[in-house]
Amino acid sequence: MNNYRNNSLIDNTIIKLICLVLSVAIACLSATLATKFMFSIGQDMGSPILMAALGLLLDLAKRQQAAKQIIKSQHTLSQIPILLTNIDELSNQQATFSGGESVVSKYGAVSCSNLS
Repeated sequence: MNNYRNNSLIDNTIIKLICLVLSVAIACLSATLATKFMFSIGQDMGSPILMAALGLLLDLAKRQQAAKQIIKSQHTLSQIPILLTNIDELSNQQATFSGGESVVSKYGAVSCSNLS
């Protein structure tokens, strides 16, 4: 089980890095497209620079909301090692019980209050 956990942690780290790179690339593309789109609208209205700046500001505000969601997701992912440790402990305890016993029958429900 420890080998699985180590591989899982490595996989999670790689996934986090890939997600970070993709997020930055998508954010740059989004800002570029929003700025170009608003610039073209501004050309028709006679103020392309103002409209391009407005498009960029709106895109940044949208990206800030996305960043908050990413932070929440990273917090959730950081809880995985704790959960895996709890699963390992419960599995080890279960292995020491006789045939009819279980962790729940012996100790009751498991509290997850240390995860918050």
